[in-house]
Amino acid sequence: MPITEYKANDIELDSVLLYNSKRNFIDINKIMVEFNIYHDLFDKATLCDVFINDANALVDLFPIVGDETLVIVFRTPTFKKRLNYVFRIYKITDREAVEQRSEGYVLHGISQESIADLRKSVNRSYVDLKGHQIVEGIYNDFLRPTEEEFGVVKKNIGLNLQETLQNHSIVFPGEKPFDAIDYVCYEAFPEVQTQVSESPNFIFFQREDGWYFNTIDSLIEADPVEDFFYAPANSEETSKSSKIHDHQKISTMDILSQLDTIDNLKHGLYAHKVETIDPIMKRFTTDIFVYSREMNEIAHLEKSKKDFGSEFLISQDSFFNSDADTSKKYYTIGHIGENYSSQKELVGSGVTDPQIRNPRRMHERLKYNVASRFQLSNIEVSITIPGNSDIHVGQIVNLHIPLATENADFAKKLKLLWDKKFLVTALRHTYQKSDNVFFTVLECVKDTYAKKTVEVK
Repeated sequence: MPITEYKANDIELDSVLLYNSKRNFIDINKIMVEFNIYHDLFDKATLCDVFINDANALVDLFPIVGDETLVIVFRTPTFKKRLNYVFRIYKITDREAVEQRSEGYVLHGISQESIADLRKSVNRSYVDLKGHQIVEGIYNDFLRPTEEEFGVVKKNIGLNLQETLQNHSIVFPGEKPFDAIDYVCYEAFPEVQTQVSESPNFIFFQREDGWYFNTIDSLIEADPVEDFFYAPANSEETSKSSKIHDHQKISTMDILSQLDTIDNLKHGLYAHKVETIDPIMKRFTTDIFVYSREMNEIAHLEKSKKDFGSEFLISQDSFFNSDADTSKKYYTIGHIGENYSSQKELVGSGVTDPQIRNPRRMHERLKYNVASRFQLSNIEVSITIPGNSDIHVGQIVNLHIPLATENADFAKKLKLLWDKKFLVTALRHTYQKSDNVFFTVLECVKDTYAKKTVEVK
């Protein structure tokens, strides 16, 4: 990350342009008070809101009626890449008089793909295709914005697809495009499995540069992209390292959640059953997941955890270590047993059913998929840093947060149960024009504790 001539909370704002349906545009930078841009790893829509102080009756004269496109282009000074956002305006709120001849209101925008998702349905079959090929087809045919449809669109939208293993034959009878892609996310197996995970936990999400179809495992096993330090950043590790730069300083931190055993029980994180029926072979099977027994089959932010036994989220002697007939059951349909191709009665000379060629196998790893997703809600923190256009959802960051203690023996240690590695699951870019301040809020999660329980004597 560039640091030369860096000024914390500064921004290079190139344009804030509002286009109408005839592609006429107006620069609203002069009447804008603030903008916020929101990303979420688990929410397809990228959102924005722009606070306006309007003395020119823009709503009535432009006019703003829901056919508008908002383009915001900016970057952090000294950073190479500019962020180029294109939103569809979908709502006006908080409209009220500010003075006798002016009024304030908020324009709300959403990614163009989200509008396309609400307008279209997938009535199509995808036969003998791998999961990532189906996702590519759905996006290009139903979601990708076109100039014919939207007028003003972002050029060269990236589609980054992690390759998948097996073929599928899926018929979508009028599903929304995002729902259809989510279905594939649960069906597909990655072509290259991580070394420690049995979970095919695909997600489909948006960054500024495009859309991504990746497993959660591939994200949490990546290397950290940046270090951030919460004042006083006085840990032992920090004191031995180089200077902390302005762009690395955390100004505020909130702990959103530390633990919730009730929620974990409801979703079956500690234990759950996957019950599968094979309607063709008339078979039924039950697969049980127990966290303390099978947690090493799931990827974790802390990679060297096998020595810690069952101390990922629960202590060694916790009664959650045992299965009490499970707290949650998941039901699914799949192919159980040997391959259909070995069944003579199914693969006779006249059989061409693609479901026979491509049987559904997602139940084989569903228990790991479920656990790997729900474990990401256990430790959540929110931090505010100087505006940073180089940080994106799905990246790994190191958060250096010292222990909150007056004990001198621990004053320079990081939080013992957390250590520092976190996954960024949501972010908000905020620019406040009156103060000329640009900052970024990150929501970060950790799936496990970093260390065993520590007893302070």
